[in-house]
Amino acid sequence: MKVSTASIILASLLACSSAKRDHFDTIREVIGQREQVSKSIECEMDSDADSCAISDMDTSGTSTLVNPGGETRCIYSNTGPFKFQVWPGASDKLLFYFQGGGACWDKASTELGLCSTSASGDSNVGVFCRDGCSGENPFIDYTIVQVLYCSGDAHIGQVVRDYSAHDKNGENVSQQGAANVQATLDWVKAQDSYFTKFESLVLMGCSAGSLGVQAWAHEVLQQLGDKYGFKDAAVVPDSYSGVFPPDSQSQTIIDFGACDVSALDSAPELRDSCKSGTITLQEMTSYAAENNEDVPFAFLNSKEDEVQIAYYTAIAATIKNDTDVIEPKEYYKQVNEIFEGYSKYDNVVEFLISADQHCYTNNNHFWKADTTSSNGGGKDVTTMLDWLTTLPLKEGNEISTECDGNEIDDLDIRPTFGTGYCDTNIFNTISK
Repeated sequence: MKVSTASIILASLLACSSAKRDHFDTIREVIGQREQVSKSIECEMDSDADSCAISDMDTSGTSTLVNPGGETRCIYSNTGPFKFQVWPGASDKLLFYFQGGGACWDKASTELGLCSTSASGDSNVGVFCRDGCSGENPFIDYTIVQVLYCSGDAHIGQVVRDYSAHDKNGENVSQQGAANVQATLDWVKAQDSYFTKFESLVLMGCSAGSLGVQAWAHEVLQQLGDKYGFKDAAVVPDSYSGVFPPDSQSQTIIDFGACDVSALDSAPELRDSCKSGTITLQEMTSYAAENNEDVPFAFLNSKEDEVQIAYYTAIAATIKNDTDVIEPKEYYKQVNEIFEGYSKYDNVVEFLISADQHCYTNNNHFWKADTTSSNGGGKDVTTMLDWLTTLPLKEGNEISTECDGNEIDDLDIRPTFGTGYCDTNIFNTISK
């Protein structure tokens, strides 16, 4: 196989790092190492409108993996079909979750295996815990529908590439993440004999799923709001704030074929921005927050997230042949700059953790993390679990930005070393 110059540069960069583990090991660890689902049932949808109905699913804590067929698929023709995962629960509470698993944005990143390529469900851990939990799971009685991730396109793709990479059938890479999300939404909307108006609707996602939930938030709220309505809702992006190398975002989104996907159906301004070549994740998130002002957007993010830092390096290498490596202190500065951009919206808050951990809601850090550490243990601080338990906000409740460190009001006077500070410009409290 002929290896591109970008691949060589990327491999060299990822193998050379002053961090505790090199960037390549960091990325490799986060991809394809989910704990296998201990109990699951599989269902393949057919032409029968009632096939794989939620009312027929096991309610003992076992999840069901549903293959909706149609235009859905994984990135390779040989890595199995796309599936979504369902845990039946309350008919008026829904957690709609976007799974993570890296990204493959070009030939080099795909050949290097920087994204998940098969649909694998999550087990009884974090927000998905149904029994034997390490704490009180605020989502234990929710119906959970998880969009599994095997497309490598942050859930927004609609493109057939001109390379096959590791496809064992020699077929070109096909990234259809948008079709996968829409098929999952269509299934949820078809369960109208089960679901009622949602008392609580939570959209959540980790890693690439955090990118996905930000990109899809407005459209999902529109589609499910139109179908069922909801009283209280929240959007929780976990561990991807959107720190990217300069001039890399718009072209990546366009190359994924995202300008014509259904995620933008209710946002014509975003579609115009995409087609003009200027769209960014921050623009998509801002649009969703501004147009859903009664819905809290509650970000979870580590100050020194090693996976986000690793992907910054990888993107810089493949897109720009750039040897730029972002240091944690610069990464954290840019995280704050992004969140400062959202501070104009009264419905945005953040929970910042003094750690390098990537993702919290789908693992056991869900039970332990506070602002001082991914493993908790801080004194007189708010735990992430308590913070998330307030969502969606009910009448009389409130949620505030949480951060541990010296407070500053100007990033230009931040400490010259480290990330032990909090930017007061992002502090906000949402009350209901």
